[in-house]
Amino acid sequence: PSEVVFQNYVLGKVCKMSLLLSNRDKVTQLVKVTMDSSPYFKLVGPNGVWHQVPSGSFCTINILFIPEGSKDHFHQLLCTTKKQTLTVPIRAIGARPVLDFPDQLDFSKCPINYSTQKTLLVHNTGNLEAHFSLSTESPFTVSPATGVLDVGETMQVTVEYHPLETGDHSTSLVILLGFVPGEDTHTRLLGQSVDLNIGLDKYSLELDKTYLTLTSQRTVVIHNRSNITAKFQWKTFATEAQEYHQKISLSRPPQDTGKDLLRQRREEVELYYCELENETAKIQEDPMLFSDDIFTIEPLEGEIGPHFSAEIKVFFRPRETQVYRRVAYCAISGRQNRLPLHLTGEGLGPCLQLNFKELNMGKLFVAESYSFEAILANKGAIDAPFELNPSTTAHGSCFTFLPRQGIVPPNGLQPIQISFTSTTLGEFYEEFHFNVTAAPQPVTFAIRGQVTGLSLHFSTGGLDFNDVSFGFPHTLSCRLINTSVVPITFHLRIPEDGKGHPSITSFDQMKDNTHPCWEKGTLAQRHEKPKEFTIIPSTGTIPSQGFQDIMVTLCSNDVRKYDCNMVVDVDGFGKEVLALHLKARCVIPELRLLNSSLSCGHCSVKDPCWQRLTLVNPSPLPGCYRVLPQRHQEAATLWYSCPRPCGIIKGHNVVEIPITIEAQTVGDHSVTVDIVMFGKGGGGLVSTRGDAPLVYASVNQINFGKIQVLQDSSQTLQLCNQGIVPAAFRAEIVSGGKYWSIEPREGVVPAKAEVSVVVTANLDDTGKFEDSLRLFIENSLSSIIPIQTVGIGTTIVIDKPFVPELKLEPQF
Repeated sequence: PSEVVFQNYVLGKVCKMSLLLSNRDKVTQLVKVTMDSSPYFKLVGPNGVWHQVPSGSFCTINILFIPEGSKDHFHQLLCTTKKQTLTVPIRAIGARPVLDFPDQLDFSKCPINYSTQKTLLVHNTGNLEAHFSLSTESPFTVSPATGVLDVGETMQVTVEYHPLETGDHSTSLVILLGFVPGEDTHTRLLGQSVDLNIGLDKYSLELDKTYLTLTSQRTVVIHNRSNITAKFQWKTFATEAQEYHQKISLSRPPQDTGKDLLRQRREEVELYYCELENETAKIQEDPMLFSDDIFTIEPLEGEIGPHFSAEIKVFFRPRETQVYRRVAYCAISGRQNRLPLHLTGEGLGPCLQLNFKELNMGKLFVAESYSFEAILANKGAIDAPFELNPSTTAHGSCFTFLPRQGIVPPNGLQPIQISFTSTTLGEFYEEFHFNVTAAPQPVTFAIRGQVTGLSLHFSTGGLDFNDVSFGFPHTLSCRLINTSVVPITFHLRIPEDGKGHPSITSFDQMKDNTHPCWEKGTLAQRHEKPKEFTIIPSTGTIPSQGFQDIMVTLCSNDVRKYDCNMVVDVDGFGKEVLALHLKARCVIPELRLLNSSLSCGHCSVKDPCWQRLTLVNPSPLPGCYRVLPQRHQEAATLWYSCPRPCGIIKGHNVVEIPITIEAQTVGDHSVTVDIVMFGKGGGGLVSTRGDAPLVYASVNQINFGKIQVLQDSSQTLQLCNQGIVPAAFRAEIVSGGKYWSIEPREGVVPAKAEVSVVVTANLDDTGKFEDSLRLFIENSLSSIIPIQTVGIGTTIVIDKPFVPELKLEPQF
């Protein structure tokens, strides 16, 4: 052979091997065989002699090996010819272990962040006990890392694949044998990592607003839709690198520690480093699970079986009134990146509210005490400790609050008594604050008012004139009372009253018979609204604890409603410090004439005839009237005049107005007399043609009911005349009177008397009949009275009666 190898030898026993030198040349060759001296290898025969080897023949060289130990030995044999020198290596291979690891181990596709293991059954096929060590690189690990395996024995070796990144991974498993240096073997490790369908049902969780010291809870679900058992842990940091840097920073001693250690004894230094090493070990072993004072996650770690889900509870317990935001990361098998869960929650402090934002105390009197009550209401679910922040201003220090501090339970109420006494005059606006523990803002409220030395009031809450008649003064009284400690000078006025001349009274209007306002209205000739209210006294001084009676008179010259205030201005205190409400309504009563016409009968030309018009006032209010002068009298054939044209008629009263009539020519003549009311402009209010006679029927309908046909049935109605003059009447049936008759059809109803009118029905058929009776009254509107009846019985009659008997006599 080209190499001489001794193996599987036995210690202490000499081994021999032969080396054949073949001559393939065509001539005989001389070969010199030499070997350096060695304690382990020797030539059989002389060393360094020439051997003749014929062409095509060979020469045998025997080599001896004397083994000592089981180590490998190396030597060489030199064969020299005239043409060349051959070197034949000689080796003695000692006993050695042989472990049958495979050339390649393929994990194929595996979940990321998950440990996949494969177990190898390793057999020592060598002839020596194997002392080995195994090593590889991330993401692969092997165990055991070292071991001893006897000849012919087997053992299990576990290779674990735990990838942290997706993709393909390849590295070697290195097997080192302790007694065979340089002869390490390699097994190729292959793997491919993938993300699995594992995740959270939500990646953002907003918890309910929660009051301090209370806890709210929500859940998030981890779904494992893979075929592996997934292990999860809730972490504080998003990546392992951030965790590692955090652990390094926690393990690093403070900067000033080295200087301090130089001053200490050696034993103390060694103790410190020992404690530091232990603490560092604890930090490195810490899994750095999610930890927070506000949000709590349960459970922090666990396992989820294949195609199962796990419910995770998140608790929120705020400590301050603010919005909290945190992110927890779920490190879970089968996913490369940690799954973020964004947590949001808002902490609520005590919810304390006052029953008002601003209190207007109005006008207050100096040195007098006032008390008010405020209510603090706790609208929240936790106790609300409060404390008043005192005010140091001039008016603020005049307030006292009881209680000033306390605790309002959930949904509870706390009355606060507010007292105020001030010796300083003037307006004030004070803000106060109740500080509430753990609340972001204090409870703020304001109190305003005016401190005055004035204490003034009316004896009544208002003056109501009710209905007043146009131009007639109406007076009401009240009392202005001064309970102040000082006298006051007052001025009364009505801002809504007119600024012009005083209003015209009916009594003044009667004195001027030619004033144009009789026909054009009272306000028509005025450019300014008249002054309609009179206040007596309108100014004066009231001593301390005194009073003043006030007379307020309204003489209205405007038909309208009054809704105004009488205000009080007080010298030294201001304007409109007090007001009294005034109400009224101005009306003009409606007057009527009882006789609509005046007749002088036959009279001589230019011979005066005296008559009287009766004017009735049905209203409870008085009225002022005037008989207007005759228009275009010079061209009239009948003159009239009134010796007393103006007058006042009281409520529910009657007035007779004298009228003088004088005919200017021969013949029948008529003229209209116009009477107007004070306050109504334009044409005449009433004329001498007057109102209609006061005649009415006693019924508003006639119902005969059921009556026999072909028979008369009558009903009577009364025509009543309440007037003082006779009234002519006429009655007729609207349809013509086929079934109806009236008796009498016309006539005269005397004054203050009644006339009976009989309506008769005679029907020629059965069924319902309807018609109307029209009633005409002289100088009045006609009226309609419905008539109805129902005919019953039969329309068949005989010319002779059947009773007492009917004799037919003999018939032939």
